[in-house]
Amino acid sequence: MTTIAVNRKLMAGDKKLIFDDDTYVLITKIFRLKGELVATAGDWDEGERFLEWFASNRKAKCPKLSPDFQGVSLARDGIYWWSYKGYSQRLDREHFALGSGAVAAMCLMDQGMDPKAAIEQVSQYDNNTSFATDVLELAEK
Repeated sequence: MTTIAVNRKLMAGDKKLIFDDDTYVLITKIFRLKGELVATAGDWDEGERFLEWFASNRKAKCPKLSPDFQGVSLARDGIYWWSYKGYSQRLDREHFALGSGAVAAMCLMDQGMDPKAAIEQVSQYDNNTSFATDVLELAEK
């Protein structure tokens, strides 16, 4: 799977994409689209469908996705969780994580770690999360 961690300022995502159960490559999983940061975890093909829809100004209804899909976006007004049914919910939280290392990453952020450091720590114990991490800040520099 993957681990994506986000607070109200930045989003971090590990880079490991596993296929054929034992092969992996490093890819980018977090993106800046329409002034927001967005990432997905779970089924990669479904994530690509979601990202295409997200980038299209969301005029059409979000496609129904596989239950293996999870999404998260960061906008100026907060963090949004996206369900596989295409619905979003703004979260009343200062940080959030999704994917195979989500619980550990949230615990680490509760203790004060930033999203990147949390993912790097999770990668030491979660075989589905890589130490290699991308980071995007909501406010462009």
